[in-house]
Amino acid sequence: MIMSEPESIVFVVDDDPSIRCAIERLIVCVGLQVELFGSPKEFLASKLPNVPSCLVLDVRLPGISGLA
Repeated sequence: MIMSEPESIVFVVDDDPSIRCAIERLIVCVGLQVELFGSPKEFLASKLPNVPSCLVLDVRLPGISGLA
C-alpha cells in the first residue's frame, strides 16, 4: 500500500502530553490531519511533507524555546 501525503496538516509542538492530546482532539474533530511533537528538536529532526501546513507551538519549552 502506498501512503500518500495529506492535503494539509497541522503540526503541534508542546512538551505537555495532556495539552498535545487536547489540541489533537480539537483539530481532528474539525476534520484536519495533525502530527504531534514533544519538543522543537523532535519537530526539526522530522521529515515534513511539502503541503500547506500550520504550526501550533508552545512558546514556553525547555531547551529551545518556541520563540527561538
